Amino acid sequence: MRFFSDPQTEALAIQNGEIDIAWRYLGGELIGQLKGVSGLTVGTINGGSIRYLILNHTMAPMDDPNVVKALASAIDRNEISDTVFGGEVNPIYSMVPPGFLGASEAFDTMYAAPDLEEAKGFLEASGYSESNPLQFDLWYPPEHYGTQTAAWVQVIQKELEATGMIKVTLQSQEWSTYVTACTGGDAYAACVLGWFYDYPDASNYLEPFIYNGGQGTNVSPTEAGTDYGKPINDKAQQLVDLMAQSDIETDLTKRAQLLEQAQEVYADLVVTLPLFLNPEYVVYRDNIHASNAHPNPDTLNIGGTIEFDYSVLTKTP
Repeated sequence: MRFFSDPQTEALAIQNGEIDIAWRYLGGELIGQLKGVSGLTVGTINGGSIRYLILNHTMAPMDDPNVVKALASAIDRNEISDTVFGGEVNPIYSMVPPGFLGASEAFDTMYAAPDLEEAKGFLEASGYSESNPLQFDLWYPPEHYGTQTAAWVQVIQKELEATGMIKVTLQSQEWSTYVTACTGGDAYAACVLGWFYDYPDASNYLEPFIYNGGQGTNVSPTEAGTDYGKPINDKAQQLVDLMAQSDIETDLTKRAQLLEQAQEVYADLVVTLPLFLNPEYVVYRDNIHASNAHPNPDTLNIGGTIEFDYSVLTKTP
């Protein structure tokens, strides 16, 4: 096994035959290039790393429900995927990626974004107009999530400002300072984050952004003597309750229903704003084969845990 410090070097290694399998972080333009290389196969599954906006619900202007709903209505995820990534990332409409128990598309059914007229309606309800636009800073780390981050954040800025009633100022910060400020809940009203689960379950895409400060969302600020923090309103309390119930429900059908309900409330609150999923890519040479006795032989038996089952791989001379 070899580790590479950057995806370009790893891509060159698989292309030149120095390694047989290249896995993880080979996204965007690199995958497009490798798909055209003779002797290589590119496999992919949904699941894993997502990108989203953290919205601070106790800091102006994101403490206004109409404001966060306006943002959810205005963003065009397909434009981000197509113009920045060449279609190599997948728009998502819930924090829970497709394939996980209870995954829904609550943000699509609730907002049908992009809908600029709906966004304008939310803004007007809070007194914003072309002469009195909503103004806020959107923070992002320029390198931590790849060099394309600045490009897709600029697309978001353009999409929001297309309402004619929003002015976005982009701000960047080096990662070590940025991540503390973004998740701390005291510095940024809106910021960019990415997530890769700690364990492969829908709850791990929801609870970290709800409980005890929520990684900067502040929908349930930490409070001594509580397990989940103190929800800021009745809907946030309902969300906490649904997730707590889903954690102890052993009937999978009932648990899926609880998770679906939670995602509806999550979208209504716009706790965070999910944007896109980075599929898990694996690139391998023609002399590597998986077993037909296991799921997904075309992608070398990557399962729901996003791990290889090396025991079923074979290598021919």
